[in-house]
Amino acid sequence: MSDLKYHDQQMQGYERAKRALRFYQGLSAALFTAVVMVGVAYLTKPAYTIPKQSQIASTVGNYSTSDQATTSSTNPPLQVSTTPKCNPSQLRVLYGPEQQGGNTSEVQIVLQNTSSSLCEIAGHPGLQLVQTLGSSVTKLDGIWTKTGFSAVKLSPGGDAHAWFTFLNSTKGCTTTPQAFIPQSLYIIPPNDSIQIQTSWIDQTIYLCSTEPQYPSIGVFLPGLGGNYPN
Repeated sequence: MSDLKYHDQQMQGYERAKRALRFYQGLSAALFTAVVMVGVAYLTKPAYTIPKQSQIASTVGNYSTSDQATTSSTNPPLQVSTTPKCNPSQLRVLYGPEQQGGNTSEVQIVLQNTSSSLCEIAGHPGLQLVQTLGSSVTKLDGIWTKTGFSAVKLSPGGDAHAWFTFLNSTKGCTTTPQAFIPQSLYIIPPNDSIQIQTSWIDQTIYLCSTEPQYPSIGVFLPGLGGNYPN
């Protein structure tokens, strides 16, 4: 009888050990899954939230993934001119001289009159950079800088330039910057709605939440060349 009791006690102890083992195995699996999920969430979260940007006299300003460009080029009106406004079909986009200072680059965005007729432009262009990574399309709008401007008359073959300024490094950024590597540049001439496309120069643009004024685009100035207007 004592042998049977002893055997029963052994079997009960064995069953308790099995139940304890299953409990700890389940607990270990749950803990492992939780650790993995936390790790994935940390690795995939963005370095920071890209700030919304604003543009004078416009509703532009978002770093977005929408398919339709939100860029506007509506400028305050000037005095009535007898010179016709440049039509986008008369213009092509070129790049002028580039300057660098500190952690920024200044590149001249040039509109050239390819037609045989005199025309004029006045104010800021709409500017949008587009980055395509696989099926993901991300668009970045330039912020307008100055409000004062004058009309620029473009003779056939004539040029006008606007300074585009962007961060070219992480220097001075106190938060984690984000690299933006666009492939295309879209320009909308002032007070128009038709985009002119060209390839972006081979440079990385950095976005930094402590430098929300970049990238920026200025008003059109006559000709080509000259120094960045400080």
